[in-house]
Amino acid sequence: MKALYVQESLNFERGQDPKQALGLGIIPTITSDDLELVGDLLDEEEILSYEEWYDDHGEDYEDDEEARESYDRLYQVASVLKDKIKWAGFYDHREEDKLEDVLEGPWPKGMKYAYNAYPDADGWQVVFSSVYLPAAEQL
Repeated sequence: MKALYVQESLNFERGQDPKQALGLGIIPTITSDDLELVGDLLDEEEILSYEEWYDDHGEDYEDDEEARESYDRLYQVASVLKDKIKWAGFYDHREEDKLEDVLEGPWPKGMKYAYNAYPDADGWQVVFSSVYLPAAEQL
């Protein structure tokens, strides 16, 4: 039996997680809270720059370093999801019938899952997704 060899052309830096360097493994960690925050980062399917995002959200953080870390995490999530999710409407707790109609009606093309991007709100922000997000609140 002949041995097979794989020649890798990727150079990893010492101490860096290879999965993270390749952008692998992020989907299982995306939560409904991430979806809510990503909604603030996406503008017409484009990802806002740090400066644009900071103008609206900078006061939520103790310092620039904390804000930058949060933005970098959200940017990573938004980069992965921007072409895989579609935002639908928000339905408050009195509109449960409308929410059920949306979930039973035709979904956007290619979308297989529906999630709630406002998990602690008094209602549901529907986000359709073409990928399964195991850590997000599925509708």
